[in-house]
Amino acid sequence: MVKSLTQRFARTLPAEWHARLETYVPYAFLALTVLVAYANIYDNAFLYDDETLILHNQFLRHWDSVPLLFQTQVMAGGNVTSIYYRPLQSLLYLITFQIAGLSLFAFHFLNVALHTANACLTYRLGQKLGFKSGAVFLASLLWAVHPLHTEAVTYMSAMADALHVLFILLGVIVLLPDFSPRRIWIAAGLMMLGLLSKESAVTFPLLAASCLYLVSKKRLQFKTYFCLWPLAVMGGIYVVLRLLLPFETAEPSDITPMSQGNYASFAALPVYLRLLLWPAELRFGYELPLYNQIWHPAVLAGLGLIIAAALQVVRRQTPHSLPLSWGILWFVAAHLLTFGIDTLLYEHWMYLPSLGLLLGLAQTSNLQIETLKAPLKRQVYHCTIAAVLCATALLGILTWKQNRIWHDPIAFYENIFRYGGSAAKARVNLGTLYTKRGEYTKAVEQYRLAIANSNDTISMAHNNLAQTLLAMDSRKNAAEALRHLQRALALDPKSVMALNNLADFYAKRGDAKKARHYRNRADAARQAFKTPPQETR
Repeated sequence: MVKSLTQRFARTLPAEWHARLETYVPYAFLALTVLVAYANIYDNAFLYDDETLILHNQFLRHWDSVPLLFQTQVMAGGNVTSIYYRPLQSLLYLITFQIAGLSLFAFHFLNVALHTANACLTYRLGQKLGFKSGAVFLASLLWAVHPLHTEAVTYMSAMADALHVLFILLGVIVLLPDFSPRRIWIAAGLMMLGLLSKESAVTFPLLAASCLYLVSKKRLQFKTYFCLWPLAVMGGIYVVLRLLLPFETAEPSDITPMSQGNYASFAALPVYLRLLLWPAELRFGYELPLYNQIWHPAVLAGLGLIIAAALQVVRRQTPHSLPLSWGILWFVAAHLLTFGIDTLLYEHWMYLPSLGLLLGLAQTSNLQIETLKAPLKRQVYHCTIAAVLCATALLGILTWKQNRIWHDPIAFYENIFRYGGSAAKARVNLGTLYTKRGEYTKAVEQYRLAIANSNDTISMAHNNLAQTLLAMDSRKNAAEALRHLQRALALDPKSVMALNNLADFYAKRGDAKKARHYRNRADAARQAFKTPPQETR
C-alpha cells in the first residue's frame, strides 16, 4: 500500500529520489501517526510515581548527581526505597530537567520520541527478518497506535519501557541476518544499555535466540545457539550483581508465586489476548483473584493458549508457519519475567511482547494470502489493507481518549476505582492530592481505605494520614497521629519522611531528646540514599 502510493508520487520527482522515497516514506508515515495519536498528552499532569521520579527527585537538580545515578536505585533521589536499578532512565530525566525544568511538554515529548523510534524500529526489524514490507508496515502501524501502550507512553514514569525496548530492537536488528561474532559483541553493548534502562532487558538473549530460530536452517540443533554465549554470560552476570546490590523495597510484595498455589498468571493470558483484540476498559493495574485451583475455567483457558502455542512451535516448521512460531517465541521470551509471579497485571507489560506477536501474525497472514489465485488474492489484499486502516483509525481514537484518562490525578484515580480496583497506592496518592488542596476529610478517608485495602502494608499511608490528622487538629489528633507515625516507621525503618515527621512531632512538644534521636536517624537514612535535604527550584 505505502509502496504503491510512494511510487505514484515518485513519478513526479527526479529518478534519484525514487529509491529514497520508497525507503523513508514508511518511517515518516509511522512517525506522523504516532505524533498525531499522542498529540493531546502534552498538558497531562505529573501522576503517581512521577512525583518521586521527577517532581521531587533531588538528583535532577544538579549535574554533579550524575555519578550518584549509577550508584543508587531509581527512586533514591526522592528518598524512597525501591528494588529497581535504572540509571539511564534517571540520566535522561536529569538532562531533560536541566534543559527544560519541570516542563510537562519536555517530559512527555521524551516518551513520544522514544515510542516513535520504536515504531520505526519495529518496521525495520520485520524487514531484517525477511518479512514482506507491506505486512510489516501494517503490523507496525497497529502496534504504534494501540491504546494498550498508552500506559508505556503517556505515563511519564514508564519511560523505562520504551527506552529498554529501543536498545533491544537495535540489538536484534544488528544481529540479523548472520549473527556474526562482530555483530554479537555490538549487540552485547546494546544489551548493556538496555539493562541500565530496565531489568527486563535480561531476556535479550532469549529474544535473539527466537530470531536465530527463524532465520537459521539448523534451528533444531542445540549448537546453533552457542554463538549467543556472550549475551547469556552477560545476562547471568547481571542477575548475580542485581542480587548482590543492597536495594530493597519499602512495601511487602503482593507476589504470590505459582509454587504457593497461585495460578493467576495462566488466567492473565486470556486477559492480555482480550486487551490486544478488544482494548476496552483500560486502566492502571488489573487485580486478579487468587486462583488456587488449576481447573478453574480462567486458568484452563490460559493453559489451553500455552498448549496451542507450544504445538504451533514444535509441530509446524514450514516456511508458512515459521513467522507465527517466531512471534510466539518472541512473546514468551519478552513476557517471561512477568509470568507466574503476581496477582496483578499491567498494560505496559505487553509493550514488547505484543510487538513480535503482531509481526508474526502479519507475515503469516500475508503468506496465506499469497497462496490464493490472482483475482481473489488482489481482492483479499485490498480488503485487508482497508480493514487495517480502519482498525488503525479506531485504535488511534481509543488511544486519544485513553490519553485523557491520564490527564490529571482525579481522572486517573477515578478510572482505577471505576472498575473496582482497590489500588491502595493510588488511594495514597489521591489522599495526598486532597491534603494539598486542604480537603482533609476526603484525604483521611482515602488513607484509611489504602491501609485497609493493602492489609496495612504501606508505610506512606500511615505517614500521610498522621500529617493530615495533625493539620486538621494537632491537639485533638496528636495521640492517633503518633500511632500512625510509629506504624509507618515499623513498616519502613528507613523512611526519611516518617523519621523527619517524628522528629518534628516531638520538637513541637518540647521533647528535644527524642526529636534529636529521630533527626539523627533521618540524616543517616538520607546518607544511605545519598541525597541532600529537600530543596525546590
